[in-house]
Amino acid sequence: MTHTPASPAPDTPLHQAEQRGVFFTALAGLVALYLVVACYHLAAVPLVDPDEPRYAAAGRTIATEASLARPESILIPVFNGKPRINKPPLFYWLVALSDTLSGGATEASARAPSVALGLVMLLTTVLLGRRVFGAKVALLAGIVLTSTPLFIALSRTCITDMAVSAFMSAALALVMLAVLELAPPRRTTWLAALCLGLAVLTKATPALAVALVVIIARALEPLAGQAVPNANSGALAWRTRPGRLVLVLLAMAVVSSATAAHVQAPWADTVLSRAALGCSVVAVALLAHMAWRAPRGALARMPWGRAFGVALLMGLWWYAALIVIKGLDEFTRLLQFEVAQRLAGSMHREPMDYYIPVVLGAAFPWSIGLPAALAAAWPAAGSRESGAGNPPAAAANAADRFLLAWVLGIVFFFSIPGAKLATYVLPAMPALALLMARLLVRMGDNDPALPAFWKNLTLGLAVLTAVAMVAASCWVRDMPRGWPEFLAAWPIPFRMLVLQFALAVAGAWALVRLQRAVAATLLLAGSVVVLTLLLLPTGATHFLDKRSAKDLCARVLPLVGDCSRFASVGAEIESLSYYLDRTVEEGRRRRIVQRRAGSTGAVDPDEPPATVNEPFDAVVKEEMARPEKVALFIQRRYCARMLGIPNDDFEAMPYDEIAHHIPSYARLLAVSHDLVVITNKRDGP
Repeated sequence: MTHTPASPAPDTPLHQAEQRGVFFTALAGLVALYLVVACYHLAAVPLVDPDEPRYAAAGRTIATEASLARPESILIPVFNGKPRINKPPLFYWLVALSDTLSGGATEASARAPSVALGLVMLLTTVLLGRRVFGAKVALLAGIVLTSTPLFIALSRTCITDMAVSAFMSAALALVMLAVLELAPPRRTTWLAALCLGLAVLTKATPALAVALVVIIARALEPLAGQAVPNANSGALAWRTRPGRLVLVLLAMAVVSSATAAHVQAPWADTVLSRAALGCSVVAVALLAHMAWRAPRGALARMPWGRAFGVALLMGLWWYAALIVIKGLDEFTRLLQFEVAQRLAGSMHREPMDYYIPVVLGAAFPWSIGLPAALAAAWPAAGSRESGAGNPPAAAANAADRFLLAWVLGIVFFFSIPGAKLATYVLPAMPALALLMARLLVRMGDNDPALPAFWKNLTLGLAVLTAVAMVAASCWVRDMPRGWPEFLAAWPIPFRMLVLQFALAVAGAWALVRLQRAVAATLLLAGSVVVLTLLLLPTGATHFLDKRSAKDLCARVLPLVGDCSRFASVGAEIESLSYYLDRTVEEGRRRRIVQRRAGSTGAVDPDEPPATVNEPFDAVVKEEMARPEKVALFIQRRYCARMLGIPNDDFEAMPYDEIAHHIPSYARLLAVSHDLVVITNKRDGP
């Protein structure tokens, strides 16, 4: 007679051990999936201009030239012969360490820090979700994050965004645990300060978004009360005058910034952009006031002031060293560029509503459920307090509120400066993944607290999105340059692939509405991962390869061994310096002053001089006349103008015909899609 052992009772040590075993087994599978997506075709994709070669080359320089005898070589990274001081050095150190451990600098070693820190962000998201919401939400959030396009892209890219985002996410996760009283407040606060300090040492000011997240989380607390507090209660709800004023200021800021961006007139830039910045600053001040008046709770037991100061000092010491090494003037110029010009939007200029479509695209197709997820996370009555002694629903509402503040704080912080890039919202992705997992579980469990309106709206948006995708694929006519070849090289026909993905999107959200959340998550995440793995090699060949000079450098290096000078004209191509492993000087056309001739033909000293650009071939002639051997990399459009040939005709020219048009004082070495390489006729250096 066979005896079947009884299943362990819930909450027994054996049952808990089995649950932990299942969770960590699933987590191991999730980590394996992440590593496959992050590392697939990683070394085969060249470093993409302009940012990746800068960080990779500066890290390589530290790995090969840094020494304790020369502290400057460790503290001040160098790219293309010039110091890189616009960012603190932590990420460069990580690249240098990766190059050293790998035995040499490669694309894979340069990107390895981002892969590792992407894993840190993933584990932070899953472990935070397990501690706050349970294993199911945690694993679903991990799957959502792993299949989020922005996370996939930046986890395999050699730039600072993944590093600073991972450190910021770890700091916010620890603060969240302390605020919810799910971890010892003092110890957790100091750990959060350590993570925030690493973020400051990676990218300086963006790490301060953590402070705005905490401020918004505190300002949201009174809204979770049972009733509107009176004026003497010490708490200001968003329904009171300060809360309404914050919303009005934010609306004014968005409208002013968007209007200035579209009008594109000097007065709009002067008046409306400054008005948007002023409204944003006042809104932050009001939020800080609301946060200060909110009930202290766990914050009273957290050494947040000292911890925040220590976090800042972890980054500020490097700026003190920079002043000592480079001088105060260099630091002042850096401050002007990184703070004043970014606030004014001197580069990457975008309006304040820029991140609305960016977030929707960065988190697609999960962003279809974003309106419902944010609505479900909005503070509910009675959810002000949290902690072990409070009802589970109240603790969950408090956690939702912090995640909501996490998303709003990151998006609002990076919306204030005029300079914006899509990658800046990466620190919000862990919170979005957790909110999305919460929505999936709520819809899967048919949670009555989530109104049917939001469930039906999400399904309707999914169907409309799927229809729009299929319709767009059928109506596409004129495509940008390079896209027809890219689509033709896909392993699956374009329209068939779009149809399959559209059906997966609509089908997955329909499964969620039918309370099959786990199956829906696996379907949607699997579709994104498969699509990524299918299209990455093709995309690298048709687009990413063309944004790098790797292939050209491989062809040219054997031919330029006797060259002692390398220069570029017409465009700064950062990957040239990395793949040539040389300093590539940049040559630019100059403006020259010409005196006008009078009626007699002689120069009239009373006539004001005219300033004109020098001829296109002036810089090239100057480089080719140097006594040393020079390798000159000329942008194709610049070369066409220099030779007086229409650009379209020059683009179609084969190598032999281009060689025929090259002036006699130069010799053609190679031609690529974007560059023409020539050298002067010298026998040696």
